[in-house]
Amino acid sequence: MKRVKIGKESDRSLRTFFIFCLGVLLLILLSLSIKLFFLVQDSTFDGRQRFTLEIKHSNRETSVVTFEPVSNSISILSIKHNKEMVSAQKSLLVPIDGVIGDPSESVNKSNLRHKLYSYMLRITSGKGVNSFDIARLIIFTQGLQDKDIDMYEIGISDVEPSVLNEVFVDRRIVDESQTIAIVNAANSAGLGTRLEGILSRLGMNVVSVTTASSVEKTSRIEYADESSYTFSRVKNKLAVPVEESSELGISDILIVLGEDFTERIDF
Repeated sequence: MKRVKIGKESDRSLRTFFIFCLGVLLLILLSLSIKLFFLVQDSTFDGRQRFTLEIKHSNRETSVVTFEPVSNSISILSIKHNKEMVSAQKSLLVPIDGVIGDPSESVNKSNLRHKLYSYMLRITSGKGVNSFDIARLIIFTQGLQDKDIDMYEIGISDVEPSVLNEVFVDRRIVDESQTIAIVNAANSAGLGTRLEGILSRLGMNVVSVTTASSVEKTSRIEYADESSYTFSRVKNKLAVPVEESSELGISDILIVLGEDFTERIDF
């Protein structure tokens, strides 16, 4: 009788152990599913719009890699400066979507994929870009040949504006021909002009930049057509509140820069 009792207790303990292991496995799968959900939700590269990644190697050296789905091409800019620079976006007025810190060598054609794999393995890849974005960028690079990747080595002081205009222009924006007006209501001189320069690099048609007579605390984007590609690019780029308007005057999109915009050091 004792042997039967011991056998039943052993079976019960083994069953409890398997149930415990199953519970732990389910919790792990649930945790991974939740993490994947938020990674996908927070991702910014959609596989259709140009995506530009700044990879900071030091305060004086950075690589800018721009991925263009429309032409199925990549451009790499290796940038060196003789003094510290805050960001490529502020120094060169180029549109940056994500930033990653990497103290190792600059990016080039031969090491691009290897570096992307290393960034993907990070729990959080960087500012404005996560591991899911990097995974999609890796997939985008598959099948591309050397002729599909352009390489530029430039310095801040001798960069040709025509090179930057050629590299970063978004043909879908140019073809859509939406007009944009910028109002600087942030009490910060030059802020509207700097934004104009960044948007113009993408091929956006900025028809006016003015200064408001009064200061506004918060920025906003007013639009007439929510379905326009240009509006979606502006909205994703600036990440400020949007509102529909039927009284935009000379432009299809109105950008009002408020005091909150001055806190963004990359502008």
